[in-house]
Amino acid sequence: MSSPKSSSGLGGVRSGGAVHGGIAAVVFGVLAPAFALSVSGCDRGDPWAPPEIYYGQDVCDTCGMIISDDRYAAAIIEGDGSGVKRRLFDDVGEMLAVDTGERQVHRYVHGFQSGHWLDAGDAVYVLGPEIQTPMATGVVAFESAQAAQQYAGEHGGRVMDLSRCRQALADGLGGPGAVPGGRPSDGAGPG
Repeated sequence: MSSPKSSSGLGGVRSGGAVHGGIAAVVFGVLAPAFALSVSGCDRGDPWAPPEIYYGQDVCDTCGMIISDDRYAAAIIEGDGSGVKRRLFDDVGEMLAVDTGERQVHRYVHGFQSGHWLDAGDAVYVLGPEIQTPMATGVVAFESAQAAQQYAGEHGGRVMDLSRCRQALADGLGGPGAVPGGRPSDGAGPG
C-alpha cells in the first residue's frame, strides 16, 4: 500500500489537510539554522561587532543595574576558541576596569555626544571625580580629542587615551565609584 502524494508536487504526504515530508523538511532546513544564528548573537554577520543593547531591559555585567543611557554604555566581546561572549556595561569605567586575562577581546564604548559605538582603543576619554556617570566612575568617551578637550574644559577632568584611563582607574583617580585596584564599586553612586 503506497502513501498518497501531495498535490504540491514537493513529495510530502497530505494528512488531515497538512502537508508533511518535503515541505516540512525544506522549511525546517531553512528556518532552524536562521533561528540558531539569531539566538547565538551572530545575526549581524560579524560576531565581533558591537552588540545591540536593549535600553531599559539589558543589565550591566558588573553591577546588574539596567542599562538605560547610551552615553555611558560599553561592551566587551571576548572569545576563548569555542565562541564569543558579549558583556554589556552601564558605565564606561566599569568596562575599562574588567581584566579579561589572556582571552581575545574587543572593547567598545558609546561616544558621549554621538551615542555611536566606538572601538575603545580609538576613543578619547575624559576622567574626573566630578563627572557624574551611572556607577560614579567619572569616565566618559568621545570620538575626537577636540570634543574631549571641550568637555573637560566645561566640566572638569583630564583627557587621556585608553591605557592611561585604565591605569588612572586602577590607581583610584576616577569618581567615587572607581576603586583602587581596578575594580569598580559594588553599586555606590547614582544610577
